[in-house]
Amino acid sequence: MLRFIEEILLLLIDEKRGDLFPLPAWTLSCTLAGALLMDLALENRIDTDPERLVLLDAAPLDDDLLDPVLADIAQAGDTRDARFWVERTAAKADEIREQVLARLAARGILEVEEEGGGVSLLPGVSRARRYPSLDREAQEDIQLRIMRVLFSDDIPAPRDTMIISLADACGVFERLLAPAELSEKVRERVALLSRMDLIGRIIAEAIRQSEAPDDPDRIPAREIPVVRPSLNDLLLGRAFVLEQYQKWGPIFQVEKNLLIKLIEAVLITKPLAQRGKKGDGKLIFMAGPEANRFFSKNDNAYFRNREFWIRFDEQFDAKATRSMISTSGEDHFRMRRVKSPGYSRTVGEAQVSGILDVTRREIAAWSNDKPIVGTPMSKRLVFNLMCRIMAGISAPEYFEDFIALFEAAFKSIHGRYPGRLRWPRLRRARARMDELTAKIIALHEPENRGDRPPDIIDHVIALHRTDPQFLCETDLGMAILEPIFSPLDTMAHSISFMFYELLKDPDLLHQARAEADALFAQGMPTAQGVQQLDVIKRTFMETLRLYSVVPLTIRTVANSFEFAGCPVPAGQPVVLPFTLAHHLPAYFPDPERFDIDRFAPPRNEHQQSGVYMPYGMGTHRCIGSHLAEFMTKTAMATVLHDVDLALDPPGYVLTERKIKRIPTRHPGKSFRFRLVGRRSATTGASAIAAAGD
Repeated sequence: MLRFIEEILLLLIDEKRGDLFPLPAWTLSCTLAGALLMDLALENRIDTDPERLVLLDAAPLDDDLLDPVLADIAQAGDTRDARFWVERTAAKADEIREQVLARLAARGILEVEEEGGGVSLLPGVSRARRYPSLDREAQEDIQLRIMRVLFSDDIPAPRDTMIISLADACGVFERLLAPAELSEKVRERVALLSRMDLIGRIIAEAIRQSEAPDDPDRIPAREIPVVRPSLNDLLLGRAFVLEQYQKWGPIFQVEKNLLIKLIEAVLITKPLAQRGKKGDGKLIFMAGPEANRFFSKNDNAYFRNREFWIRFDEQFDAKATRSMISTSGEDHFRMRRVKSPGYSRTVGEAQVSGILDVTRREIAAWSNDKPIVGTPMSKRLVFNLMCRIMAGISAPEYFEDFIALFEAAFKSIHGRYPGRLRWPRLRRARARMDELTAKIIALHEPENRGDRPPDIIDHVIALHRTDPQFLCETDLGMAILEPIFSPLDTMAHSISFMFYELLKDPDLLHQARAEADALFAQGMPTAQGVQQLDVIKRTFMETLRLYSVVPLTIRTVANSFEFAGCPVPAGQPVVLPFTLAHHLPAYFPDPERFDIDRFAPPRNEHQQSGVYMPYGMGTHRCIGSHLAEFMTKTAMATVLHDVDLALDPPGYVLTERKIKRIPTRHPGKSFRFRLVGRRSATTGASAIAAAGD
């Protein structure tokens, strides 16, 4: 049988947003605390009246949620009232919430999306409105049960009156019901039922009366510190931000001198200016693990990213309401939920042979006579991988047009190629992408797709055809190509940086190659074998830490909030350099040294909260991070097994000055390597012939 707190949390889930209803933080904390106390009352461990809460039985219940609270009450030397215990337990509400979500996920009732943190009922539960593997009397969905009680004259069970008391105390009915549904009659019904249970009434009143305690660590309300940078400071980039973080803490604002105003006009505020909004002459930064944790928890409530991505959307005539990268809230969650199965690691695991084939075709084209430029090679590899694995098509002839169009579109965010992409070269590229999109759609028509299992393209097309108002035809092209362009820079540039680190370190290269050879020793690699790659995985993880391809994100404040004691107003653009934590010695000792042992026991430096954020954070965290890791490991192991490579020139050093930053960070054209020899027959003439098929 579900615990009371589990049912309350299920009642609080907003399935449209993929999150809990946006209750005030302290109200939510007290609601969860009150639900735990009601669970103890239902188990006859405590009782309460308006003056005091008393212990009836201290015997543990073998429940990791209830037993700590019960032990706390038992150890108290004096008797306190319900409000005291609500507030005391509410201090641990974040931990309680995560425990309850994990428990419900384990019971097959809901799922918590690892990439982005979305929370939703599993399809079977959402449709049937019943919970699996529970006693018959407890199987009915809590929301369905409570709505029937409110909109009928049925006599409720005592447990349901307690739930209604708690739900009323936290104000969830105002969010669960439309104004027209929350009529005077329904309000009177809620008030009547809320008074029927004494314990429910007392704990509900305790929630209403509770006040957030003073936090001894809370920084008193203050103005955001202001930094007045010189031109030299700004040229330091990350070093400048790091210095300000160490001096001022996790929030500061940079006064807009001429250069900052130019950067802001290019990167951030032009869309805001078009809407008639003006900045206050300063640019806010929120940095460090503290900011990362705050953003991850509150992205849905306080931020949106529409303004930053609007220029990108405009290049493709999209209505800019259904692009997953630019939407927030309900629209983003719905799109993400539709696409997430197509971005899962299982997609790569089912196509190991396809990843090997595409990688070996790329290797077959490498010449012994001239050096290989790392960045374009990696982009070509990732483009062909994504076409094959995500869209089920081989389209190498579209690579140059694809790169030209999407690089220009991404650069438009940075103020380059302003307006529509009207240049003849880019117009031709756009026409070619329309052609590629049409081919992909045709390939996924029922008569052409054969017995292939549904992939992400099928999910997108189905969404368009079932709800063309949500995903209209003008936005469909971007949605079809998104699985190809989304990882193009991030995955390709990370692979380039990874090649550099392996080729400059003979010992690391030897370890990684030995692991790759072991993977191929038994013949065709398996998904399980790829998953067991350890050195290659940790090399990839350290590459993502040291060479963050996308080191920051920019959001617009949708609703005012307070952070680190500073009020942040709505409408303000905020820079979030979330990978700054990758370079803090307190979390990553000697942070500028490439060291894959950071990610192995006992160090496990990446497991510190809010510190290792290579895939972004919040609701827009990379949806395909596990798939990207699997594909990268498979492709890299194939290269290491099949060929010998060397830096060109030998001893080449990739300095920070050589790294390019637009549209994202990459090694540039100066990073090159040479093919020294082929170690596998599969990369010789036969592979070259196959590549021409």
